[in-house]
Amino acid sequence: MYRNPLPFAFVSAGDFGAASDVVVNVPAGIESVSDLFRLYNEQLRWPGYFGWNWNAFDECMRTLEWIDTQLVKSVCIYHSGVPFSNDDEALGTYIDILLGAVDASMALNGPRISVSFLDNDMQRILSATSVIYSKSIKSRSRPYDVDAFTFNSSDQLDEIVGLFVSVSKDKRGRDEVLQCFYDRIPVQMEYEKNWSGVMQWIVEVNYRVAECIYVVHDGLPNLDEVDMKYYIDMLLELIEGRAWSPIGINIVFPVECREAVNAIIWGIKQDLLRCV
Repeated sequence: MYRNPLPFAFVSAGDFGAASDVVVNVPAGIESVSDLFRLYNEQLRWPGYFGWNWNAFDECMRTLEWIDTQLVKSVCIYHSGVPFSNDDEALGTYIDILLGAVDASMALNGPRISVSFLDNDMQRILSATSVIYSKSIKSRSRPYDVDAFTFNSSDQLDEIVGLFVSVSKDKRGRDEVLQCFYDRIPVQMEYEKNWSGVMQWIVEVNYRVAECIYVVHDGLPNLDEVDMKYYIDMLLELIEGRAWSPIGINIVFPVECREAVNAIIWGIKQDLLRCV
């Protein structure tokens, strides 16, 4: 079964996850949009131009540009309760904005944003998110399509020129696949050794040293079903990142892997639509 597809942490009460410079505590009992905005204002201090509507909330959460990045490197949004207990539409809008904020914080130079909910609230969050994922597949830029990737013959793979990460079909398990990426990271750049850390590195290395980056496979790595879905979904997210990145990102597989990759993408779509 596909694990939690959201980039959120589900934790025990009082566990904020990784240490953060600022923690925004969202308690139970927030039932109106205005109350939610006031809560964030108390803890993040909205800039004077904040418009007190969803669009303004989305814009500010994606940039946090008024926050002094010399003092604040990370912001954790910790939910000790779930807002909008009787309003799935408002909760879905809120979660969608948090998703955008987490993604944007990886691409920009502002504070990193992490989001956590209590373990007991996971099903409520996933349920409210089901409509978001259905719309995501239909309308957002992430290309849930096998044609997002490049499929070349073996001899064409040898012709690729540029900064690339080589992922071998002989790699077994998540740690060995992750190591393929981390072998390319300069020692002075430190990232968590997980899929999110890989995403962060690729975003930042593009801006620092490369005009184009390739992730080149000589076959599918030896991952279990869950990690394979995570891996392919991460690669799809990198392709989606072309919308904001001025640097080229190309994911390359041998042509004989096309059918298998297509089947994995189909499975991801089904999982997202079920949102379980």
